[in-house]
Amino acid sequence: MDGSSGMMSSLISQDAETGSQISAPGNSASPLLQSSSGNFRSFSPSRRLFCLLTAFDFLSALFIWILRAHAFSGQRFKDAMKKDVIHYKFDASLFDIVLLALWRMIVLLLAYAFCVSRKWYAVAVTTTVTTAFLLVKIILTQVLASSQDDGNSTLYYVLVLSSLVLSWVESWVFDVKVIPAEVKAEQRIHQEERRPLLGEAFRGYNTPYSLVSEHSFYTPEASDSEIESDSEEPRRSQPVAARFSPQDLQLIQKSKETLEITWNLMNLTDGWKSEKVKDGIVVGSRLLPSGKKIYRLKSSLDAKAEDVFSLIILHPEDASRWGGNITSSYVVRQIDRHTDIVYNSVGEAGGGMVSARDFVNLRRWEKRGDVFLSCNVATEVDEAPPKKGHIRAENGPGGWAIREAEGNPNRTEYVWLFDVDLKGWLPQSVIDTAMSFMLYSTGQGLKSFVRESLGSTENQPRED
Repeated sequence: MDGSSGMMSSLISQDAETGSQISAPGNSASPLLQSSSGNFRSFSPSRRLFCLLTAFDFLSALFIWILRAHAFSGQRFKDAMKKDVIHYKFDASLFDIVLLALWRMIVLLLAYAFCVSRKWYAVAVTTTVTTAFLLVKIILTQVLASSQDDGNSTLYYVLVLSSLVLSWVESWVFDVKVIPAEVKAEQRIHQEERRPLLGEAFRGYNTPYSLVSEHSFYTPEASDSEIESDSEEPRRSQPVAARFSPQDLQLIQKSKETLEITWNLMNLTDGWKSEKVKDGIVVGSRLLPSGKKIYRLKSSLDAKAEDVFSLIILHPEDASRWGGNITSSYVVRQIDRHTDIVYNSVGEAGGGMVSARDFVNLRRWEKRGDVFLSCNVATEVDEAPPKKGHIRAENGPGGWAIREAEGNPNRTEYVWLFDVDLKGWLPQSVIDTAMSFMLYSTGQGLKSFVRESLGSTENQPRED
């Protein structure tokens, strides 16, 4: 059995839930995935900005309180401390707002600077508690409105409003700035670490197993041989510029890089956690060392591998028949014989708790050894703008690995790797539950769809 078959067997084997580190033929694993400790986090400039904002939040509250209690009141600082701190009264003192800002800073720095977390729980808790506390505070606090106390009254409003506004700004910065910036940086690093996999040595290794000829997949985009192999007969003599736009060339290159990333992710054998195991369908999840969570579906089908590949990969318009909650699926643009862009939309879930989403994915497929391999990753094209009533979600590198079961040509084993960013403020527990249900439903839907599609044709391959 060749190297590709061995790797696919390890993916299907139930004993591979824990085991060896990443392996890829002819290449060492990327440092991004080598660490098994899971402690790697990227401390981005946007995260540093967020941490500075939390410190500024506390310092601004402290300085405003000092100005109000000492400079504008005409009291000595020692007397102001006795009045606001030692003889503290909830309806008269504002020192508790300073302590609230200090608590907020400590919690956020521990969560997002010390632990480098990407969860939204800490900032959500601090913002909620701050809002509730300040609401009660302004209702019960007695503010002198005499002309002699104009400065103190003004600083009271400034202190309360600044604490409220800054707590919400912290939530906004974390959700809109920190997380998207780090995810994009992580994906960029993830691709750059694997760029050597696209070198000549790796291409030479895979060329004999490709679904397409050596010229059409592994030579540069602009070569004459690729033009001839990828184009249809009437277009063989056309130049590259007439066939592929600069954007198409970039998409083809991106799809090749994504295929290599997916191939390496398929070989992660350690650290998988079972989410649901039933009826021969195994749903699992795993945290990458970067902190990102990916999901995996493993199962088998009573059909030939090439037929399953055709049904799942080559006919995306049928995805709504087996894809659980998929409401629409179609090819937006066919780039070349092995690369396209597909649009998918899914309906609401959880009784409306999870809104409808849609996806635009760049796909590529090939065969390596006896493994049919397909990848997908989010992209943006003018032909598929955001759809009204849907949240535009994004898929990270993922895809399908499909192969004939050992010793049984009429049975297929497959793995689906799923990396998704649903966008919005969804708790991880809700995402995990939704993903487990969706992947399990997909496994069941595929079994029914394959029986329905191939049962009456006696497992004959479909014409494409």
